[in-house]
Amino acid sequence: MILPDSHIDEWVIAAAALVVAVGVISKFAYATYKAIHRIDMTLGVDKKGRTISERLERVEYQLFPNGGNSLVDRVNQIAYDQRAIEGELRVVKDYMGLVRNDDAV
Repeated sequence: MILPDSHIDEWVIAAAALVVAVGVISKFAYATYKAIHRIDMTLGVDKKGRTISERLERVEYQLFPNGGNSLVDRVNQIAYDQRAIEGELRVVKDYMGLVRNDDAV
């Protein structure tokens, strides 16, 4: 079976369009792969297998009061303890007569 020239031209055009479409899809897929790989390398994981998001959650947990486990809670407790110790020291000094009225802390 011999095809007329017009059908051959259509087949050539269709084949060229298919090759171009496959090329465009391949280029898009490769660019997407590179972008995802770059993001993964940027965010990455540490030696324990934690992502940057997991590590930032641990830092955030320490920055806000949460009932005694955060860094803020610990610093507040130390400040409270220091004020209590200063008060007790003032009482002891007064008792021993070491503090005069003009030397009061």
